Amino acid sequence: MTVRSFVMGAGVPHYGTLENAGLLFSTEFGKRSFSYLAPTVWNDLPLDSRLSPTADTFKRRLKTVLFA
Repeated sequence: MTVRSFVMGAGVPHYGTLENAGLLFSTEFGKRSFSYLAPTVWNDLPLDSRLSPTADTFKRRLKTVLFA
């Protein structure tokens, strides 16, 4: 099971972009919220980390990115 299929199968709505979801953040307070930061951090990860085939591989690659 890939991380992407896990998230998609968890009933989490997927909008593609925050604008499509109607979530626009114009204040600094809004930009510190989870719903703004989570996609931003995810998109900043290297592609090979985001496309990890297993959760264990994802965790290993994430540690490499965070502590390198």
